[in-house]
Amino acid sequence: MGWRNRTGIPWRLNRNTHSMIEALFRGLKNNYLYHQGIRTIEDLARKVNYYFNQHNTVIPQAVLQGARPVEVYKGSWSVDLLVQIEVEKEQALALRKGRNLSPTCSVCPI
Repeated sequence: MGWRNRTGIPWRLNRNTHSMIEALFRGLKNNYLYHQGIRTIEDLARKVNYYFNQHNTVIPQAVLQGARPVEVYKGSWSVDLLVQIEVEKEQALALRKGRNLSPTCSVCPI
């Protein structure tokens, strides 16, 4: 069940850990800020606000089973949406597989 703390409770079930907030800031730094040119404090604030907006409203989170934080907070996430995501994922995989297996030009030896 994953790493356990001193009490034997799995980390992801322990509400006293900071793992989710640490993952948020790790994503902010590694996936976004390290790749940006930051010129001023205002520029940094604008970029951080953009990332938090994307994180909360656009990017599905694996720890939330594909939900976005805003959906969980507002209570608009359901198991039906998880099923819909799985169906769409299978469709996207089939589409990608079809594109990868079809020759893109007459020169390609596929």
